[in-house]
Order: sequence, then C-alpha cells, then structure tokens
Amino acid sequence: MDKINPGSLALSVTLGLTLATAVSGEIITDDFSTYADQTAFEDVYEVTTTGPAVILQGNNESLRVDFSSSGDASVVRPEAFTVDAETPISIDLDIIGGSGAFAPTSFGIQSIDDESVRLIVQIQRRSDDVEVLVRNLNASFKNRVIASIANSNNYEATWRLSVGPTNVEVFHNGESVGANSHDLNYANYANGAQVFLSSSKGWSGGGTNVDNLKIEGTQVPEPSSLALLGLAGLLASRRGQH
Repeated sequence: MDKINPGSLALSVTLGLTLATAVSGEIITDDFSTYADQTAFEDVYEVTTTGPAVILQGNNESLRVDFSSSGDASVVRPEAFTVDAETPISIDLDIIGGSGAFAPTSFGIQSIDDESVRLIVQIQRRSDDVEVLVRNLNASFKNRVIASIANSNNYEATWRLSVGPTNVEVFHNGESVGANSHDLNYANYANGAQVFLSSSKGWSGGGTNVDNLKIEGTQVPEPSSLALLGLAGLLASRRGQH
C-alpha cells in the first residue's frame, strides 16, 4: 500500500461497530471510534490505493482519503456475506460533504474470490444535479444512469443500495430513486461477497466525506462454525440410536 501523504482532497468515512449473531437480518455498523490507531484500523479493513492515501483520523474518529493527484482508493470490510437468489443484502451510508463528479463516491459488493467482480452504485455531484449510476462488473460492463436528482445539494444525504434476487434499487433519504435488473451470476459469489467503499479522482474534483455505514445481510458461516454444526448433528444422531 502507498505511504500516507497528506493531500488537498478528502474522503472521510465515519462508520458504529455492532456485530449481531450470524443469522439472516444481521446488521453491522462502524463509526471508527473503536480503533486505537492506523494499524488497528488496517488490521480490520483491507485498504488498496493507487495515488491517494487512506488515513484514520483519531481526533475526529473518521477515515480520510487524501488525493494529491489522480488515482483511486478502496476500503473493504472483512466479512463475507451470502449473495444468492434468496438472500438480500443492503448497504447504507450518509454522504455529509464532497465536491464533485470527478471524485465520486462508490460503494457496493464484490466477490470474495475476485475483487474485479463488483456491483457498484456511483454517486456524483454535478453543477446542478446529482447523478446516480449502477455498474455491474459481472460478465460484462454495464453503466446505467438510474437517477438524476435536481439540486446538487442532494448529494449530501442518506443513501442505500439494496440488492434483491433480480433487481438492484437505490434510495435517497429513504425514498426510492431508481431500480434496475442486475443480472448477477450468483456462481461468482458462491463463497460470498464483501462490502467496499471507494473514491477516485480524475483531472478535477474533490473528495467526499461519508458517515454511518450500515450493512444488513447474512454472513457466510465460518468453517469452524460449520464444523461445530456437523459435530452437533453427529452427536444428535448417535444419541438417537441409543
């Protein structure tokens, strides 16, 4: 990973850490207040950068991506979530500041086996509106504008990406602003999906500040949990034979 170098543009991410039991409807939130330092943060999150630096801000409990030139950064949660035709997943976050179309905020899911296989919502503040795109890097690239929201100040809002059996839907402050089929090949997510946040900068534009990441979904059971379930089943079977 690139060394941390302060820059002029920022992506601040404030996320509450609450882990529920591994059942359907599980909720994870994170506000980054529990990490003692940068090392502790990177012990949990996978950080990948090309150009910018991802810095945990201990004084205000946030995460910042600094751009000194063009590039991109991605921050990935460690948990694996089930993604199939029967198991929905949703991701919420608050965008609380940011400057533009050439440093958009993106978030979504990626295959745990191939991070290039992603379902993405990209939110761009433009001069007089907010453009919302859905991208699916599954078997082929799709780039669909599903909403154009009047007034660029609507960029700063609570956003949700909801992934269902066949459709993806985006919400702005609790109201649906667009939906489309996602055509996911669930075989690509057979071992689960991870949630990511990313920001990139082209030749102009600024950073983005976000807050309150929330994930609702079903985690893929750990191998040790599956082994315990198998052992419990075996013991129950043996008891039934006596």
